[in-house]
Amino acid sequence: MKKNKSNYNILVLEDEIPTQTVIMNMVKDLGYSLAGAARSYKEAMAVADDVFPDVALCDINILGYRDGIMVARALSEMASERNADLAIVYITVYDDEDIVEEAITTQPAAYLLKSQVTDDRSLDVQIRLAIQGLENRKNQSKAILDGKIYSIWSRGKCYHIELDTILYIKASNNECILFTEQEIIDINQPFGEIVSQLEPLGIQQVHRSYAVNMKKVKSHEKGPTFIQLNYRNLSNGLISEVEQEINVSGSFRSILRSKFGME
Repeated sequence: MKKNKSNYNILVLEDEIPTQTVIMNMVKDLGYSLAGAARSYKEAMAVADDVFPDVALCDINILGYRDGIMVARALSEMASERNADLAIVYITVYDDEDIVEEAITTQPAAYLLKSQVTDDRSLDVQIRLAIQGLENRKNQSKAILDGKIYSIWSRGKCYHIELDTILYIKASNNECILFTEQEIIDINQPFGEIVSQLEPLGIQQVHRSYAVNMKKVKSHEKGPTFIQLNYRNLSNGLISEVEQEINVSGSFRSILRSKFGME
């Protein structure tokens, strides 16, 4: 990391006091600065208003009717208003598919089950990865948006991609694959990070593992539960490599209905 750990502020959102204390102690023992701890939406907003965090470690089931996903969404909005950087790391007991899908809409740096956070080192790895994602977004050599060109480094090579040729992005483990009309590019950066860079330019996440260029949508059915893209300008040889239909998960359908003028 480019700065000392103490320069990064960590918010701990956890409603169970014993667990909260353990995580807080881990954060401090690892050398990070503690922005504060919260047990509810209201407390989390108060902490962030006082010391805005670089990383928020969020439980999902917290005190009050607003859960940790709502906190993450509100913190992201606050970050946007303040032109600040923020990474969300969920630490929860929930592995229910619907909850995971909803959490992914906030584009977290990680989603961990509490059983996976076994010691200081396991937590440190996730915080460091989250911070590296923040630093990558700041580093113009990693990703440069210049007019109609998207430039990104991956595995020692810089790709200069015309935005209008991007079809969709697919998550692949902790990395992603970028499908364009001319080529398919493996990107050694997290799916959520790439989507967040391109979202202001018309790339919309539609599934936990897919984001599409809205300008390339050819058709969709009512729901929508899937969409089809326009492959008219696709290079020869790629037609067998691209998805003919891309599924839309439930948590993104209302967003797409709004964009398609269906509501």
